[in-house]
Amino acid sequence: MSEKRLTYLEGLRGAAAIMVVLCHFGYAFYYALYSTYIWQANMPGNLDAFIATTPFNVLYNGKLAVRIFFLLCGYVICLKYFQTKDRKYLVNGAIKRYFRLIVPILFIEVITYLLMKLGAYHNGPAAVISGSTKWFMTFNESTPTLLSLLKETLIDCFFGQAKMYNNVLWIIKYEFLGSLMVYAILYVTGKWKYRDVLYVILIILCIRNDYVCIFIGMFLCDIMQNGSKFVEKYCKNKFILLFSMIVGMLFATYPAAGENLEHTIYQYLGVPMVIIFYVIGSTLLFWVLLNSERLQWVFNVRVLQLLGKYSFGIYLVHFPIIATFSSWFLVRMNGSIDYNLIMLLDFVLTVPLVLICATIVTRFVEPLGNRLANYVLNKIMNH
Repeated sequence: MSEKRLTYLEGLRGAAAIMVVLCHFGYAFYYALYSTYIWQANMPGNLDAFIATTPFNVLYNGKLAVRIFFLLCGYVICLKYFQTKDRKYLVNGAIKRYFRLIVPILFIEVITYLLMKLGAYHNGPAAVISGSTKWFMTFNESTPTLLSLLKETLIDCFFGQAKMYNNVLWIIKYEFLGSLMVYAILYVTGKWKYRDVLYVILIILCIRNDYVCIFIGMFLCDIMQNGSKFVEKYCKNKFILLFSMIVGMLFATYPAAGENLEHTIYQYLGVPMVIIFYVIGSTLLFWVLLNSERLQWVFNVRVLQLLGKYSFGIYLVHFPIIATFSSWFLVRMNGSIDYNLIMLLDFVLTVPLVLICATIVTRFVEPLGNRLANYVLNKIMNH
């Protein structure tokens, strides 16, 4: 695949990272962006409650962004294999996966532990002010201990449920175990003629859990790399792409709460099946991106490519910053000036802080994980 294609996928990753930041900042301080109820709105004219029930919620749709991460996980892992058919790449990738991730995760978990020990988390008082008591107040309430820190970092993040320190790390289990399954599936079936049957079975079996988009990403990569006749006949058809874009946006921007949708376009989707709707929507939009040069151009802009480069760091650091600095700023400034002006200033200060911390993680911490992964791989292969 050309470098251009790689850059637009990186740009998509950067866009998804920003969506997650906007999601958590929005849910923390403008809870109506999630709930859709005007009595929980903080913006003038109840604008936040209105945005939540329109396609504009795509700008901060964290559930959609996570499905994009999963699609990219499955797609990118498969990309090099289908280009080279090198099974050694699969073995090496599987061995290195845990050790590459453990260093930046340990770093952010230790930072979170220290912040909790210092009493730096102000999300509780901030939630009372913002009205996000049902969501934002619930995080980082436990008493931090070294044993729980090590357990969550070394085990729960990868095989269980990480929720005590940095709650956004719940995604790691799915990325980690999902990627190992992809490596194994490709190793065994990568040269099977009818392997697409297995993909369909896996997608159906996992339709209600978060592995499904990883398998869909794998399937789409196989189609794009090896299904030349299908791609030319169907994937490049402008009418099909336009229709897929419209339908994909409808499903992908379904309000996350799945409530209070009377008199909105989403009422016609029937019984709320929020996660399945996001799977459908994200898949259609991703498929359009893979086949639309115009859309690829959008995600090839330099700022999104740079954000993609720092996306893992952004994902790791943004929530601790929102729950500490951003929350402290609101608590400190509350009552002195208008709430929305406080939050505007807060956002202006929070974004560069997230980017600075993400840069530190990307430039200095992630490379240590790569070194550890390569060291372990060399030890195992030379044993």
